[in-house]
Amino acid sequence: MARLEVITGPMFSGKTKELVRRLEVARDAEGRLLIVCSTKDKRKVRSIRENIKKEGRLKNYRYLFIKTVDSIDELKACVNEYQPNVLAIEEGQFFKKWLVKGINKFLDLNGSSDFRIIVSGLDMNGWREPFGVMPELMARADDVQKLTAICFKCKKPANLTYVKNKKQKKVKSGDKDLYEARCRLCHKLPE
Repeated sequence: MARLEVITGPMFSGKTKELVRRLEVARDAEGRLLIVCSTKDKRKVRSIRENIKKEGRLKNYRYLFIKTVDSIDELKACVNEYQPNVLAIEEGQFFKKWLVKGINKFLDLNGSSDFRIIVSGLDMNGWREPFGVMPELMARADDVQKLTAICFKCKKPANLTYVKNKKQKKVKSGDKDLYEARCRLCHKLPE
């Protein structure tokens, strides 16, 4: 049966590692794997490739495809070309509403098959607001795994992303240079 799985949590909580782990399990079942990243996050394609290379187990898998897309038409074209039975979507928060509609369509079309969609992404931005389409995907998911990180300040479990630049007005693609994981007590909202 087709299903939607969501992996979420703050930055540095291991969402990509969990996604790679799930892809390894699918690989062991000889699945065809398609990983899709947003064109808005150029670092993520590099990051997912580095994670795969570091783990080593997916590196030479011949049914693994990694693509960037920016529209439902591009996503449909990739799915049609590669015929995956596991579609992984990295950094789901960067996609627009078309992704939710596309996922619903793929699930309906593949309802009786073993088609899995796994979406990984931030549930909230640095302002503690729901982030992009992730809340809607979480509501529609068959399974949601919410991960925590370690607070960069007090070393306790962290469920929030902290914006280091207090004057930053919008969400920017970045890493430890722009963001930290913080617990509720250590998290301060940007101005």
